[in-house]
Amino acid sequence: MTDPEPGLIVVDTNVLVSEGLVLTLRDGYPVSRGHSLIVPRRHVGSFGEVSLEEQSAMLAMLQRVRAMLDAELRPDGYNIGINDGAAAGQTVMHVHRHVIPRYRGHRPDLVQNHGRQAAIVARVAEVRGRFGNLARAKSDRSWPGFVGGIAQIVKEMPLWKLQTLRRRNVPFLYERSSGPRITLLPGVAFNLRRFGALIQLLARSAWLEHIRANPRNAPGGTSVRTLEC
Repeated sequence: MTDPEPGLIVVDTNVLVSEGLVLTLRDGYPVSRGHSLIVPRRHVGSFGEVSLEEQSAMLAMLQRVRAMLDAELRPDGYNIGINDGAAAGQTVMHVHRHVIPRYRGHRPDLVQNHGRQAAIVARVAEVRGRFGNLARAKSDRSWPGFVGGIAQIVKEMPLWKLQTLRRRNVPFLYERSSGPRITLLPGVAFNLRRFGALIQLLARSAWLEHIRANPRNAPGGTSVRTLEC
């Protein structure tokens, strides 16, 4: 295992191409089939710090990755770009270029948070596009794998976000903990079981409002209504 920078863990089996100053790997939370990342080996936080030699190597790698994806997946187009800085949407502070294949008929994903939340939306959109409705999806033998994949993404999400209210951490479910485990406060487990359906409804409503509030989810993209069933 190599680790160019904490937060961007590169496992040898995820590396597609490794050559000179750069390497290419598949995005751990892809927004489409074949979503890949081109990454400098040297730890560089911003594209402004990338050397001319590294820029040249990244550009050469881009041509190679496109040829690989064209042969493997035959996409109809690509989104290619770099989010440089937190204000621009960069969530891993090791510069990386996204190579995102796009396919005709695939509706754009709704824009919300980056990373794991966006990955969940992409997975749901993929299943909806493949099966059309939930009943057909559940009857397919791939359904357990889909549910397991979503569960794994949720499991990896930071626990502290469970009790963040209006950007403040309010310990109403469990006491603050720096470890991987938490202990629910007295009565929480009982009330989660008793009012589970109501909590699910409220959480779903808040999530949809969060998506609606994003100005980038303009009319013409994937409708929020497609997630309301």
